[in-house]
Amino acid sequence: MVKEMVNPEARREDAKFLFYFVFEAGSGHTIVRSVGKIFSCGDGRHLDDVKSLEELGFQIGYRLDVAIP
Repeated sequence: MVKEMVNPEARREDAKFLFYFVFEAGSGHTIVRSVGKIFSCGDGRHLDDVKSLEELGFQIGYRLDVAIP
């Protein structure tokens, strides 16, 4: 999905995608938690490639941030 966007960095063969959950803590502070990384040239064998949002503890109200460094 991200590769189909206009972002040229996402189309590179060596692109890396970092995933974060962003949510509000009970104290009102914003928490950013790293939840995985995948590579565009991956063969699906990396552990993060097969994790579901549920397995990672995603909850209603969380936002998903994707970074392409």
